[in-house]
Amino acid sequence: VSKKSTGLQAGVISAFLILLVIAGAFIWPSLNSKSVLFQDDFSDPQKTSTHWVQSSGDWQIINGSYYCSSTLNNKCLTLANIELDGNFTFLVDIYGQDGIDKSVYFGISDKNYYRISLQSTPENQIIVSKINGNQPEETLSQVTQLIDNQTWYQLKVVLANQTISIYIDGELITSTTNPKIQSAGGNVGIGIETIPDGASTTSSAAFDNFEISLDK
Repeated sequence: VSKKSTGLQAGVISAFLILLVIAGAFIWPSLNSKSVLFQDDFSDPQKTSTHWVQSSGDWQIINGSYYCSSTLNNKCLTLANIELDGNFTFLVDIYGQDGIDKSVYFGISDKNYYRISLQSTPENQIIVSKINGNQPEETLSQVTQLIDNQTWYQLKVVLANQTISIYIDGELITSTTNPKIQSAGGNVGIGIETIPDGASTTSSAAFDNFEISLDK
């Protein structure tokens, strides 16, 4: 094989590799990126006031996070000003100040919704529940997980058809597939249920870096 032929082959291979790199730069992000539908880091009170609808509780922005305290007779619930239909992913940082329960809600339509509860010590568990009107609450999944108060956790929830996957700080904790997970269309919210810890009649928590996205 002549040096000329060898050089030509090397040039063709180099050009091909360059084309692959260029194509990958355009194709790869489109295959893996997400479309962000809703985002709030609670740094702008004006933005938050238009992005959220307070359903119950006294919500305040404190140190750049959304804070609320519930009592025995009044839970905290605020709804993102967006309605979803179909599969989605949402992220939120959660910090339990005191009490047990910190919750996220989705598929809220009238009295029907799904709730994911992060319950701290002494419960230390994550519960996925389905609430359907005035019928008894149904537990779809319940898994043991250490959740300390005074600690930030990133919660990621992925809804894909009839499967709900839950991640804490990037680690998959539980994935639940259930034919009863049918329609999750509706509002999404964050809040605190009225579950005292035995030593206090209040539960308080902060939320930050809330994001809802769809796969492109």
